[in-house]
Formats: sequence, C-alpha cells, structure tokens
Amino acid sequence: MNLPPLHENMELVWSAFAFYSGFSFIVFGINSLIAYKNRRVQGSKEFLLVVTGLALYSFGSFFEIVSRNEKWILFWDDFQFIGRDITIIGISFLILRLTFVYRLSLIFFILLFPISNEFVIWSGYKSELIRKNIQFLANTSWKVLTYDFGPWMKFSVSYYLLIQTIVITILIWKFLTFNGFKRAQMFMLLIGILFPFLGGLMTVTGLFPFINPHLDVFPITGCITSLVWAYGIFYFKMMDLIPVARDKVFNLIQDGILILDKNNLILDYNEASVALFLNRLNFTGVTLKEIYPELDYLIEKYKLKEIDSIPDLRLFMNGELRYYEVILKNFSNRSTPSDFWILTLRNITERKLGEVRAIEEKNFLNMILDSTRVLFLALDREGRILRFNKACENAFGYRFKEVHGHTFWEIFVEPRKREFVKKKYFKMIRSNFIPKAQEQWISKFKERKVILWENREIKDDHSNTNYIISAGADLTDVYNAENEIANLKSANEEITKKNQMIEDQKKNWKKSSKLLKKLKPNSFKLQNSLTWVNSCPESRTKSIIR
Repeated sequence: MNLPPLHENMELVWSAFAFYSGFSFIVFGINSLIAYKNRRVQGSKEFLLVVTGLALYSFGSFFEIVSRNEKWILFWDDFQFIGRDITIIGISFLILRLTFVYRLSLIFFILLFPISNEFVIWSGYKSELIRKNIQFLANTSWKVLTYDFGPWMKFSVSYYLLIQTIVITILIWKFLTFNGFKRAQMFMLLIGILFPFLGGLMTVTGLFPFINPHLDVFPITGCITSLVWAYGIFYFKMMDLIPVARDKVFNLIQDGILILDKNNLILDYNEASVALFLNRLNFTGVTLKEIYPELDYLIEKYKLKEIDSIPDLRLFMNGELRYYEVILKNFSNRSTPSDFWILTLRNITERKLGEVRAIEEKNFLNMILDSTRVLFLALDREGRILRFNKACENAFGYRFKEVHGHTFWEIFVEPRKREFVKKKYFKMIRSNFIPKAQEQWISKFKERKVILWENREIKDDHSNTNYIISAGADLTDVYNAENEIANLKSANEEITKKNQMIEDQKKNWKKSSKLLKKLKPNSFKLQNSLTWVNSCPESRTKSIIR
C-alpha cells in the first residue's frame, strides 16, 4: 500500500518553477473559499469540487518540484491523482448541472472510474500498471520525475482526455447558444478548462516544447486557469450564472429583460425579448439604438434626468397592438450608479385595454347620468361628495369641481342644522341606515330646494358601509304648488265663510222687512193718537192715562 514515507525527510529545495504551482494553489484556494461561501447557489457545489481538485493537484505538484527525496516525489505524484479525480468528478457534475440531466445511473458511471483509479494507485498492486521505466532527471534545478505510462495509466489518461473533450464540447455548445453576458461567462469557464486540457494533450503527445515530452506542465496551465477563473468570479460573477435553474427562470419570465451597458449595448437578454424585438437580438454587439431608436432616445433622456419616467411603448406584434411598461433600473443600489442597467419591458396590454374599457364605460355611465333628470349623488363614508351629475348642477347651481371632495352639509345645509345633519349621517353609516329621506337643501343662489332622496349603501368585505349612492327627485315645485293650493284652499274657506255670513245677514234683513210691513198700518193710527195727545190739555192727557 502506497503510504507517505513519513520516516524520511523530503529534502526540500526551492525551485523557480515551483512558484507557478504555489501561486496556482493560493488562487484556487481563494476560489474554493468563495465557492464555499456561495454553496447555497445551485451549481456552486460542483464548482467547489472542480477548484478544490485543482487546488489539491497544485499542492501536490508544488511539493513534487521542491522535494529531492525520490520516495516523496513518487508520493506527491500519486497525490496529484486525488486532485485530478476530484476535478473530473466536479467537472462532470457541473456539466450535468448545466444540461439539467441529473440521473442516478450517470452519477454512478461518473464516480466508478475515479474511485477505481484511486484504489489501483494507493493499493500498490502492480505498480507497473501505472509507471514503467521510472527516472529522475538531475540536470535541472529540481529533480524531475519521468516515466512511461503503464496500461492503467494509458487508460486513465485516455479517460480523462475523453471526459474533458466531452466537457469542452458541451461548453462550446453552450457558448454558441447563450447570448450576451452569459456567453462571456461560459467563455471564461471554457478557457479555464481548455488550458489544462491542451497542456495535458501536448504533454501526452510530446508536442509541448519543454524539457521532456512527458513533463507535467500543469503548474503553468493551472496558473493560467487560476487567473482566468479568479477574474471570472470577481468580474463576470461566474458563481451567479452557472445554475441552470436561474437561466430557466430568467427565460421563463414573460417580461422582456435586457442587460445594457452605459452605451446601451445589449449584453444579455431573455427569450421573451427575442420575440418582442422580432429576432433582431440574435446578433452580437447589437445596441438598443439599432433595434429601437426611439426607446434608446427616451432612455438617454431618463438617464440625464430630463424626464421622470419612460412612457409606455406601443408595439405591433403579429398584427396586434400591444402595450409595454418600460422599467429601467441600475445594477447598483448606491448613490453612485453602475455602468450596467436592467431594462424591463412588461406586457400591460390587458391592463391598458381594461383601462380603455373602464374609461369607455365610465364615459357611457356619465353620459347616462348627465342625460337623466334624476339627481345622482355619491358620497364616501365621511360625507364627501364623489359624484355630482348634471341634474344636480342644474338644480343647485354648483359645478362638480366646486363641490367635489367637500362634505354635503357644509355646502347644502343651512348653518343651524349642519351639526344635526352630520350626526345623523354618521349614525346612518354606522348602523341606522335610512333608505329614504326628504330634506331641504340650499342652492348656490340661496334658494330652498326640497329633495326626496332614495339611498343605497355599498359595503366592504367586513360589512362596513364605504359609500352612499343617492338618487333624488326635486320636489320644490310640488312643495310650492302644495303650499299654493293650501293657501288658496284657506282663502276659499275664508271667502265661503264670509259669503255665508252675508247670506245670513240677507236672511235677517228679509225677516226685518216683513216685520216692518206688518207693523205699518198700526204705526199710522199710533201716529194720529200721538198727535191728538200732544194737542190736548194736560187734563186730557191724564184722562187718557187713566
């Protein structure tokens, strides 16, 4: 069993070539730490396996170069197989994540060979299956291990190259099918894997012009890979775009989304945007001005704060007019804006058409309300006037703008009754609803109007009254007519009474006249007697009296 020769000294001697391995290990270690911190992001665990494997490989390569003890050199060479196998497993899982084809059988197949390889290497069984003609070259600044590949090593190398070829093919396909910002990220990932692959391929085929055709040049290619992936993680945010789930969600969004730079160059977009702009986005380096100059002009004005918002767009698609809300947000949430912008085009056709229908229905309703003679009044729960139709305007002399938002009692109720009417209204809102009421309201010209109101209440989900809708009839003329009739009736009764008194007086006069006629002859005799008496002496008078 191959175990580290702990009883022997490694005899470490520094070599300039070890710098590349050490530097690669440090950079891969930093990448591993970043991947670990982002381990909850889908795809980060697979990426963590890849960079961890590369870090272990760099670690083994570093100590293989600086060691002078041959047993330790062989141990560190075997140790590098651990990093290589972990890298292959991580890359394979990463590709499964990218293609979204996780299957238990595939996972078993991926793990089968690396586990078998580690068993063959560390068991010590027939070392010639791995290495033949082992030599240590001493004509360099470090002791270089060279050997011919044994049968298992040839199979192992072929397997690694095959897996990496498949991975690179898939990444190239992803690079060609992705667009904009994701394409740049796939390019960074592809370059990072391509360098070690080409280095290993040239080493195996003896095409690499270096000291020995079998010399492992991974320290150089690994260093380049480290720098490329570190640049990709910090600048292109590779950890944020690797997950297929995010990509699928991004493309399933119905809104058109464009990623723009400061010059409105389109860096990325989703599938909805492709349909929105009639496939004019399928070209690299396209600016927004090329596909929609008017929108580009409005966005520039918005960036310069010449306008507060970008107006809605009207686009003809498949012979239909569609409306889109334009939302532009900066990547940065700070006061200093970033160079990158997110442009969202949200389909609001249904909402816009609904608003148009609502306006049409509102205008139609207003036309009906304004053409009727019925007084129509809408109040909120505070008694404020929300609707005041044309009939109300004609009846009271106020325009709708004059009364809108005011409580009805402060305008139409005489001052001494306002508090009473206010309390009565709030009581009706709370509990004691009054379906019908006759009230006297004062018009703008101080005329007293008698209105018969029929009330309806509109309640919310909790059975609380929110609005009162009142339809009224102006009874002022009827009221005045009734008063006139009452006055005429009273006058008529007075006249009738006087006529009766006259008739009664006539009857009395007639009776007096008849009595006078009966008394007329007797009155003549009486007159003669009185004349005789007056002419007689006093003695006659006494005689007559007796």
